[in-house]
Amino acid sequence: MVAGLRDVVGQVTNTANEVATASEQLASVAEQAGTATQSIAEQAEGLTKSAEEQESTVSGSADSVKQLGSAIEQIASGTQKQSEGVDATSRAIAEVTSQSLPMKYGSSQSVLHRPPAKLQP
Repeated sequence: MVAGLRDVVGQVTNTANEVATASEQLASVAEQAGTATQSIAEQAEGLTKSAEEQESTVSGSADSVKQLGSAIEQIASGTQKQSEGVDATSRAIAEVTSQSLPMKYGSSQSVLHRPPAKLQP
């Protein structure tokens, strides 16, 4: 009976040693998993920061494009106003010219249709 009891105690001791070894291995694996999880979390945080920076850059670029579009519209409007001013000035010059020629030459005939001046000897 003592021999049987020794065998049982030996088996329990062996099993306890095996459980202790498995527990140590499990603790090591859990530590490695924790380290890997921490690394993944840090990488995810880095990706989030990069995405936020990229979004900020894109947003800034969009604002710049809007400002450029506004500036182009203002230039186009100014160009249109200048063109209208040039047209009005051209019409005014043409009108003044057409009114001043008859006064200068005393008739409504064109300068091209006036008889040539007589040359004096």
